[in-house]
Amino acid sequence: MEDPLHLGDLVEYYADKRKATVVGEVIELPNRRKQVRIKVLDSPLPELRGQEWSIGHLKLLKAEGDPRARFGGQSDYSEALVEIRDRVVRHLPWDLRPVAYTKRPRKELYLAYEPGGVAYHVDVSPKGLVVKLTLNVKDEEKRKAAYEALQAKEGAIRHALGEVRFNWTGTPPWAVLEQITWPGEDGPRPVDIDLTAQRLTLYITTLQPMLNNL
Repeated sequence: MEDPLHLGDLVEYYADKRKATVVGEVIELPNRRKQVRIKVLDSPLPELRGQEWSIGHLKLLKAEGDPRARFGGQSDYSEALVEIRDRVVRHLPWDLRPVAYTKRPRKELYLAYEPGGVAYHVDVSPKGLVVKLTLNVKDEEKRKAAYEALQAKEGAIRHALGEVRFNWTGTPPWAVLEQITWPGEDGPRPVDIDLTAQRLTLYITTLQPMLNNL
């Protein structure tokens, strides 16, 4: 969630373990670990109402209007992911086209590059639609070189991509990430598909030239 939270705000959260979306009230603002304390007000599972949870702020969506908790989520987002994949591959220049990609994506799409382990992902769930670059390179020297090459150009990357998140530790193996939207149980809308295809294309055209000489 990018917008600042206030005490009393209504938020939606998809509780993966319970397979349900809840609507809660913010009762404590983010702490040092960026955990927000919410009280569950509405849920399709009555036993959850009244419980208090600490949730990472990026997993919350502000609830607008009359809150309605919904049972959580599709298991297959293949139609949207195939559309994103085909648009991106079609618009990439020849020298930046992937060596492999997910043939039948359901919840995750990846476009793979050399060296093996360099991949651009789109992950979709009721919790969020995420675009990220992972550097799960088995060759330790090349893996280290990949992170160092990107970290050295962090300013240029931020200038090109905007407010993305960086991870230079290698654990977990993603390096650049952003949450595009919160598609909810109905999956990505046409506007989400448009934006994700644009962002994924920009990720590849910005980042991959920095990794081509590993």
